Amino acid sequence: MIQHGFIVIYPDSPNAADKCWDVSSSENGSTLTHDSGGDSLGIASMVRWTLAKYGGDRARVFVTGVSSGAMMTNVLAGAYPDLFAAGAAFAGVPFGCFVGAGAGAGYGTWSDACATGQITHSGAEWAAMVRAAYPGYDDDGDGWRPKMQVFHGTADEVVSYVNFGEEVKQWTSVLGLGETPVSATADTPVPGWTKYVYGSTGRFEAYSAAGVSHNIQNQEAVVMEWFDLACTAGGCFKWGDGSSRS
Repeated sequence: MIQHGFIVIYPDSPNAADKCWDVSSSENGSTLTHDSGGDSLGIASMVRWTLAKYGGDRARVFVTGVSSGAMMTNVLAGAYPDLFAAGAAFAGVPFGCFVGAGAGAGYGTWSDACATGQITHSGAEWAAMVRAAYPGYDDDGDGWRPKMQVFHGTADEVVSYVNFGEEVKQWTSVLGLGETPVSATADTPVPGWTKYVYGSTGRFEAYSAAGVSHNIQNQEAVVMEWFDLACTAGGCFKWGDGSSRS
């Protein structure tokens, strides 16, 4: 029985070695540049084909993932702001953090510097990487961007918790929000996790999971609510909603 009526795409990485996504290539066929190539274009093409084939709502397209999937979530939200309305990333890294790993190669690359939290930037520097991913999209400085939520465990042994703070800096800057949360709610959505909301429009959320490793628990209900997927009538969240910067 169809409960909510949305379509799910499960892309599979062509990287046979570990099934991780290309989130690093920045030269020919760059995954970090809009419609240039790499895995990000492959996924974007799947989305476009599915929308055309099944008549999906182009204003209600979302992306989520864990670990390498979370890294790709950040990449897609950064390089394809015209396609995705929102993203949710579990245990990932900021857009561009892996850039340069393995030079122009997309696969078989790993950035120890990024993964271990050695790469840090100001919010403005991180935001500049995102804006450079789609030249011309944000020329007026006010192009609409997907709303984002990120999750990270404080005891992550694979992707340093430092990246949680870097994601916060990146997306609050991209969305024109302050780096200081407007609210913090303990034990949400589960005991030991803290939810932080940034900006009065609530277009960015960050969840810090105390004592949680890289094997972070997916929070399907939270993501469903963030994407407003249970909504089937009018007034559902869509691309372009809540675009005021505050």
